[in-house]
Amino acid sequence: ENAAPIFQHLVRILRGSNDEAKAAAADITWHLASYKQLVAVVQDSGAIPALVELLRSGNGDVKEKVSGAIAQFSYNKSGRVALADSGVIPLLIQMLEDESQELRENAAEALVNFSEDPSLGDRVSCVLDSPLFQDTQDRLMQIRASDARLDSSLRLLSIEHLTLDPSLS
Repeated sequence: ENAAPIFQHLVRILRGSNDEAKAAAADITWHLASYKQLVAVVQDSGAIPALVELLRSGNGDVKEKVSGAIAQFSYNKSGRVALADSGVIPLLIQMLEDESQELRENAAEALVNFSEDPSLGDRVSCVLDSPLFQDTQDRLMQIRASDARLDSSLRLLSIEHLTLDPSLS
């Protein structure tokens, strides 16, 4: 219930003039973007256009934090659509050539997520041969496979623990 006012305040900071505050607000947005239930609140708050504008014109630290938030939002279907509609894809493609490694990696991560979306994949087809894109895609596939194995192991462990622990009977 507090998410809407929090994001409205973050958007005011993102649109403000203090670069340090913008970087902090973008960092907070990055962390909150992992909560899927907040994507609609983020979209309604106007945060995505503010983030995209900062990606265009912010300083290095702000852009790095913003690119991380955008990469995080790109894991969610509605987040990807909102980002694509805001014109972020060409900016991310340009960032693959940026001198900041973090910026390049965040851009590649978001572009991989866009490429896996059947409705948006054609918008990033021009970067599919990029070595950074391919490396990021491989790394994300390994992470996802590892996560799937971990989930499976945890489920198995929980089942075995329940059947072997007499105190739970």
